Amino acid sequence: MSRGPVREAMIELERAGLVQFEPTGRTRVRTMGEKDIAEIIEARVALESMGARLAAIRWSGEHSRWVEQNLAAQEQAAGITDFRKLDADMHEYIMQCGGNRRLETLWQNIRWQFEMALAPWTGCRGRRRRSCTNSPLRGIARFWTRWRHGSPVRPRA
Repeated sequence: MSRGPVREAMIELERAGLVQFEPTGRTRVRTMGEKDIAEIIEARVALESMGARLAAIRWSGEHSRWVEQNLAAQEQAAGITDFRKLDADMHEYIMQCGGNRRLETLWQNIRWQFEMALAPWTGCRGRRRRSCTNSPLRGIARFWTRWRHGSPVRPRA
């Protein structure tokens, strides 16, 4: 493979905030500090809020059924890797339902930064391990299932 496509790919990864060019000419994966994570979350919330508002205008029963099926699949996910994929698919689906391609492109950029920042907190880093199945992220699926069925949501002791 020639250097041109590799260089272009690295530049694209830098634009996405996933790698960093060093003055020595080396490239390394960016590390995320608390400020980075806070900014990523703030940006994601802003983009997803706008996407959800736009999706609500176009929302139908078919969309609700898709989301309910996805949430049910999240509850049954075999591990954190499956759960995270289903969760990301749901967020992406809602952003697509908004119908604003530029907003969706911006969200995709933040999505990968969010995934990168989230990996150390889950302790799974994309691997499928038995210990990952009881991750705090599974609580999110339980929350939405209870909320969907109108059950009161209480924090666990």
